[in-house]
Amino acid sequence: MVGGDGLRGILGEFGFTKYEAAAYIALVRANPASGYEVAKVSGVPQAKIYEVLARLKAKSVVTQISRDSALYAPLDPSELVRQLRSTHAGFCDELENGLQQVKQEGGVEYIWNLLDYGSILTKARGLCDESVRALEILCWDVEYRELDSPLTAARNRGVKVFVVGHGLESVDGCCVVAHGVLPHVMKERGRQLVVVSDDRTVLLSSVQPVSTGLWTRNQGLVSLAREFIIHEAYLWRVLSRFPEVVMKEYGEHLERLRTLDGSLPTESPA
Repeated sequence: MVGGDGLRGILGEFGFTKYEAAAYIALVRANPASGYEVAKVSGVPQAKIYEVLARLKAKSVVTQISRDSALYAPLDPSELVRQLRSTHAGFCDELENGLQQVKQEGGVEYIWNLLDYGSILTKARGLCDESVRALEILCWDVEYRELDSPLTAARNRGVKVFVVGHGLESVDGCCVVAHGVLPHVMKERGRQLVVVSDDRTVLLSSVQPVSTGLWTRNQGLVSLAREFIIHEAYLWRVLSRFPEVVMKEYGEHLERLRTLDGSLPTESPA
């Protein structure tokens, strides 16, 4: 239970002076009361009490019972809390909007490094939790299972979820493009996890053989990551639709797509 000092401290956080908080609490404890009685109970100096009560009246948290009465009564505590909550929620909304505008004017977005698998998954889950409109993901089945719960919650909120998945065929409520596991993918890239949330925030990571990654709201990197996911999706859609044609032209494991000039790659010397 919060004591008198604690209550005065809390009211102080909402703009009450020490004397104002003490006088209001005294009136809540015993009302109606005269200025003399409030001063006696609250510890506010007698010479200050009517000035303090006048300020509380101006804040509409204390009322004088009648014009001719010397008795005062407090605003009901539940109503005071409701008003404070409403007022300060409004202030918080204005503050957030104002700070976001300042941030946009500044235009600087930092890159935050993620140095282990746990940090990567924690951030990926966080992006799923905060998403509002859309999630675009490239992942392996292992990481999808780790993200299944927050992705389900996102879909239930109406978020559109698009997944390019290694080892995934279909997921209820998601648009899934199955990504084949080719030998060069494992050799060159290992397992990756890429998450784009609301076209605003991106997580780029490699989770195997070494877990390392980053997240940022830098729009250049967000756009590149989104294009990477789209590129992987249409590659595998084409391959699943015309496998013989594509493999005949580019090799069984799409070797000729892995070199800039379309030639067969050369093996690195042992």
